[in-house]
Amino acid sequence: MTNQINIAVVGATSIKGEAFLSTLAKANLDLGKVFLLADEATAGDYADFGRKELLVALAADFDFTQVQHVILMGEPGLSEHIYAAVEAAGCAVIDCSGFLGRRDDVSLATFMGEQGVASIIAIPEATTLQLWIALQPILQQTAITQLHISVMQCAAQGGKAALEDLGQQTARLLNFQEASPGFFEKQLAFNLIPSIGDITDKGETTTEGVIINQLARLFVMPQPAIDVTMMWAPVFYGDVVTVSLQTQDTIDMQNLVSEWQVNPLLVFSSTELQTPVSNASGNSAINLSRLRERHMSDETSCISFCSISDPIHLCAEATMLVLKSQLLG
Repeated sequence: MTNQINIAVVGATSIKGEAFLSTLAKANLDLGKVFLLADEATAGDYADFGRKELLVALAADFDFTQVQHVILMGEPGLSEHIYAAVEAAGCAVIDCSGFLGRRDDVSLATFMGEQGVASIIAIPEATTLQLWIALQPILQQTAITQLHISVMQCAAQGGKAALEDLGQQTARLLNFQEASPGFFEKQLAFNLIPSIGDITDKGETTTEGVIINQLARLFVMPQPAIDVTMMWAPVFYGDVVTVSLQTQDTIDMQNLVSEWQVNPLLVFSSTELQTPVSNASGNSAINLSRLRERHMSDETSCISFCSISDPIHLCAEATMLVLKSQLLG
């Protein structure tokens, strides 16, 4: 590994940024300088990095020629605002903000042990990421012809403002007051909001469209074969994804379970009742349960299961894996 590599973390004060800094500090990489950057709202603050507190600088004014690697962890708008300067400086980039992940000309990280990971790469959306990892044993046996998923997304995916809004709504309602939502369009506390993002002419939301596009790219499937429904759930940390799929050929279910059980990124249980709070919050594991198979014919398999993960810590860990690959490359 090359010594004294300088890196910049853009969006360091976001939820994702804080989770990544914690992961980075524990990794004990032989780095040079670590620069923490943010927008005007939090520039000038200090952020924890291991046992130190580092000053957060304004991303828009930063000279990116000082670093070799840039990690984008904040809002997509911030990443877009500073990306021309990052590109001009010739930095390697890992995007976990969602900005580059929506561009078809930017590679999505697959975590398949490939050599020579791209210098500019995007971490897939948390929903895409957990499905891509969980479904590898099936893809090694056959193709997936139909994929239907429902996502109950936690408030943390909306950032600190969303977490604060959910907390305040909950407190108000428990004190017999109106919810008075702020970040969310409607009351989320003790409720569900069956839409995330603007609704397009196709009837899907913009967020669902991003997930469909990423899944189609990674799974090499036509987009009409993928159906995604996303909703906000009144949970602070931890997404729940229910999955139903059909395969081209029948699969070996015992092999699927065996592969899940030996994958260090996955926790499979056939008996435990897994929930976001008890199993996902605060860690990067992908929790799988409620696996079942329906036989529609002798040639194909129809499989359903539930996947639960903390999207913030999952994406932080994924970003770290890619960074290590870039440094080794």
